[in-house]
Amino acid sequence: MNDGRTDALDALLARPLDEVADDGFSSRVVARVSASERRRHYLAFLVPLIGVCALVPFLPFSEFGDTMAHLPPMLAGSGPIALALAALILTFSLEQRLRA
Repeated sequence: MNDGRTDALDALLARPLDEVADDGFSSRVVARVSASERRRHYLAFLVPLIGVCALVPFLPFSEFGDTMAHLPPMLAGSGPIALALAALILTFSLEQRLRA
């Protein structure tokens, strides 16, 4: 089934194409895309940060401090929370051991 035309076509298609002269178009597009990606990365970081900074004056720090003073003794006496923390620590340790 392979005749001379098929072999010639295969050879033609397998040959690398000549470089297209684009007068720097490709490099300008890559630079613009890189700049756009950088802006998107900064916005993804800055918008939540600004939102958190805007909420800080409205946070109830005195109630938060009281809660944090009473929470550790309650957590220390809790069996289910101790078991859950032990499971998390063991899972993390096993994952680190398997990764190495």
